[in-house]
Amino acid sequence: MLWVLNLKEYLSSAPDNCRIATSYRHEDKKLVIAFTDDTKRLQFVAQYSNDVKRLEKFIASMMKSFVDAE
Repeated sequence: MLWVLNLKEYLSSAPDNCRIATSYRHEDKKLVIAFTDDTKRLQFVAQYSNDVKRLEKFIASMMKSFVDAE
């Protein structure tokens, strides 16, 4: 299992290669979010609405930091 203590450091290690992918699995009713930089892959699965809301806030803050960095 891969533990990342500082996500900002992880994303800044290879900013041109970092990607976020989201998918919703209807069979399981789960939201899957994956971060990758072509060498490491982080994945989070959310099944409950409070987890989904937390992820929504997190992704919004990440998008804001991407825009502010430019």
